[in-house]
Amino acid sequence: MKKSFLFIILIACFGCNKVSDDIQATWIVTEQSFIDCDNSSENGNVQNISTTPCSENSSVGCTYESFYFFSGTYTGEKITKTGVGILSFSQFDGTYLSSESSLKICEANNCIDYDLVLSANELELTSQTQNSNGCIVKFLMTKS
Repeated sequence: MKKSFLFIILIACFGCNKVSDDIQATWIVTEQSFIDCDNSSENGNVQNISTTPCSENSSVGCTYESFYFFSGTYTGEKITKTGVGILSFSQFDGTYLSSESSLKICEANNCIDYDLVLSANELELTSQTQNSNGCIVKFLMTKS
């Protein structure tokens, strides 16, 4: 009986590590949307999402965002063209914890829980709670 129970625990742990291993990569945001907003006029997609970093030649409003997940930590960058010849750069980092169907991302002790759908080259994250604007946030990403 003890051997069977231990075997089941080991199988369960290997299943959890598989998601953690699969998420370890660089992910490029391809779509970001706001859904189920308290103010329904805020529902919709972020426009001008780019899968390559924005440059001076990009259209105003261009937004590029990427995440690199590895061994429980992540880094990311966001580049936005805010005006003619004006690029805004931001970098962020923190920790994450993944399971088969969820991902907790923490930055400076501020954590957000997401529902996670992961395939070979696509990652879909949907926040489990509303953001400060009263919206659920959804990200679609592709593996770089």
